[in-house]
Amino acid sequence: MNAYLISIGDELLIGQTVNTNASFIGEKLTDLNIKVKKSSVIGDDENAILSEIKLADESADLIIMTGGLGPTHDDITLKTIAKYFNTELIMDNEVLSDIKEFFKKRGRELNKINEEQALVPKIAKPIRNENGTAPGSWIERNKKIFISMPGVPGEMKGMMENYILSKLIEIMEKKSVVILKKNLLTTGIPESNLFLALGDLDEILEGEKLAFLPNQFGVKMRITVTSNTQQEAEEKLSLIEQRIRLKVGRYIYGKEDETLESVVGRLLSERGLTIAVAESCTGGLISSRLTN
Repeated sequence: MNAYLISIGDELLIGQTVNTNASFIGEKLTDLNIKVKKSSVIGDDENAILSEIKLADESADLIIMTGGLGPTHDDITLKTIAKYFNTELIMDNEVLSDIKEFFKKRGRELNKINEEQALVPKIAKPIRNENGTAPGSWIERNKKIFISMPGVPGEMKGMMENYILSKLIEIMEKKSVVILKKNLLTTGIPESNLFLALGDLDEILEGEKLAFLPNQFGVKMRITVTSNTQQEAEEKLSLIEQRIRLKVGRYIYGKEDETLESVVGRLLSERGLTIAVAESCTGGLISSRLTN
């Protein structure tokens, strides 16, 4: 299954808001063996939204949109979705009840604009919002899934964790493709030198993928394998890791989300050793990272 992420909002384009939603959703989808084919950011413009949905519809199986579901005039995503699917917006009584309860708990008065947030596309299954007022929507058409969620990170995460991920797990369990990833963390060697030290990547990977992701502490190598079974994918991943370690193992200090300081700290503890640090230009940063 391929996914296409669409983040909607002028605030994202002008840099006023950092798009953390796409990275969160992308990571969760990857964990489910769903490949994110593209992630785009567009403004609150009807033509731009329609055009992007069309592109996504033509190239992906799963389209996830965030943003533009608020109660103000510039929140046009919902109406645009209804226009794209040639459907109408209808009042959902369960969603309206959720909104009324949301305002009641906070001692706030419900107005007409807030009530209109209970409108959902007629062809959609509403996704209840436990952390806000705007519901999400789940639409299935031509064997494709279209999901729309609010752009507020807390509300989006609630919908993903309470409803969407479980539904996607059910769907993916029926599929035969398994995608596994593993991160190997290196330090003390530049990206270009690491690439050269590995030698013939075709021989190491045999059709699988390896990405080099440099940062201030070193280079992360992300291995990605695809197979028809979990066991076969795990065997491929293990074999590729062994081949990489044979070539550049001396530079690999950890895997996945480990930090260099956590690995050093663990080794010191396991071996009953202590460490002394004399710092000047680093201003105590080494000591801070080790003791944090």
